[in-house]
Amino acid sequence: MKLYIKDFKKRITAYIVVIITLFIGGIACITYGSLNIADCNKKIEQDYQITYAEFVGYKKNGKSNKYSMEYKYIDSQGNTKIGRWEKLVVGEEYAKELIGYEILLFYNDKQNIQITDYNFNITYYAISIALGIIMLIATFVCSCRVVINFRNKKLNKNNNSIETEKTTTDNTKPLIYDKKSNQINEVLEYESNKDAIKDGVDNEVIAEKAPEEKWRKLLENKSTIFFHTFSIIIFAVWFAFLFAFAYSTVTTYKKNMSANYQPAYATFTGYDIYMKHSTTNSALNDIYNSKHSIVWYQMNWELKLPSGKKYKGFKQNIPLNDELIAKSLVGKKILVFVDPNLNRVSGDLDFSVNGAYLPAILSLIPAGFIINAFFWIFAYSYALIKDKTSKKINKNREKHGD
Repeated sequence: MKLYIKDFKKRITAYIVVIITLFIGGIACITYGSLNIADCNKKIEQDYQITYAEFVGYKKNGKSNKYSMEYKYIDSQGNTKIGRWEKLVVGEEYAKELIGYEILLFYNDKQNIQITDYNFNITYYAISIALGIIMLIATFVCSCRVVINFRNKKLNKNNNSIETEKTTTDNTKPLIYDKKSNQINEVLEYESNKDAIKDGVDNEVIAEKAPEEKWRKLLENKSTIFFHTFSIIIFAVWFAFLFAFAYSTVTTYKKNMSANYQPAYATFTGYDIYMKHSTTNSALNDIYNSKHSIVWYQMNWELKLPSGKKYKGFKQNIPLNDELIAKSLVGKKILVFVDPNLNRVSGDLDFSVNGAYLPAILSLIPAGFIINAFFWIFAYSYALIKDKTSKKINKNREKHGD
């Protein structure tokens, strides 16, 4: 009875931990994705004007070693406006060096929106919401499992199943096998003799019926083992993908932090279509002659250093949805950062490992399933060993005439 209740408490505790984790994770993923999609939709369906803004100052961002850059620009009415760069800068030296440099700015004064770099691709946010929904469904399933466990426990009490586990139904007394004498002895009272059993290193308890039935039931369900083996493969791939993404993010961060970037102006050389965004805004549909979507463009750039080295790249995170504007930007400058020694180029100086946190946390989900699957495989293997041992000892019993 003690073992039964202890096992029940452990099982319920494990379910509660999983339920809380899944629920918090699901709500967090849905909230994160929803807020970002709402913000993206607000900014994407606007009419922007383009200018260059000049960095005029900086301010430390909290207690970190990052700084926010302040810029000024002149709007279409000739008024001087102040704004802050969306990207932070790692280190005060970089911040000081950027004073006087110019960045490409998209602005809408009516909505008070200024954009220099913004991710308009909602794919990742949609995946976040989908993952959150899956986690909430899993929360519901686990909650139902807890209810079923409590219901079964109550039924077991009503049917005196716990009392059945305390005694054997065939009046067979618990037995111990003494390897030294090669004899099987009856134990009149297991509770009073358990210390003696512990003291005898070579003694082994072999014949309590309830545990024996448990492992034999486990052996009967062979399909479960195949299922868990298959689960290990699937969740291992999931875990490997998330871990690789987190590892890549951390590795890139370390490389960027070890680089000595210098600001430089690259030149826009052309443009390409990189995204189509669905919209319900009829005014925008009329403007861009698109019934269901807006076409977004990326600007391709090229940087040539005095040493002769050339670098090529593109800028996507800008609200560029008019081909005429894209054409007008060809030949104009864009601020990039280059380290010729390490042969690295970056579009900003906002280096962080924050992108590794979410996949690292999410990787705990497949890791948990993998551990659970390994547990069941281990339990099955243990049951096989116990079954073989039981059969061997039963043969010894028959030899001794029991």
